[in-house]
Amino acid sequence: MEVLGIGTINLAVEDAQAVGDRFRRLGLPPITDSLVRLEERPAQIRYHTVPVGGSSLSLVEPSDETSPIARYLGKHGEGIFSISLIVSDLAGLMEVWKREGVDWVLENPLPFASAEGRAHSGKCNWTKPKSTHGILFEVIERNE
Repeated sequence: MEVLGIGTINLAVEDAQAVGDRFRRLGLPPITDSLVRLEERPAQIRYHTVPVGGSSLSLVEPSDETSPIARYLGKHGEGIFSISLIVSDLAGLMEVWKREGVDWVLENPLPFASAEGRAHSGKCNWTKPKSTHGILFEVIERNE
């Protein structure tokens, strides 16, 4: 079990297409022209990914009013929503972090498939920010 690096910094935005267009003008072009859609629970998002070195920025908007992004925007406005960490063994890391008092959004990791704008399949889970000093970590184990 090892943290391999930062995958992406997720930025909560009202309009990911508009922000993606602006970032393109700033020299930070998104990978895709159209938004990637993950509209199933617990994500309920549409997003653009902008590569930055070995990591990325994800411009994330809510797909409906029950999305965690919608709740975040309602409380905080646009800004950093979460940081994703790439790990070698998510189940092992979850056990260690649980022993250290970290609460997880899901009891078991959520599997995901590769898709447009997302090159890898794998599994992920999210920490509850109250147990990680106010930071929402999206923790990802990729299938390589």
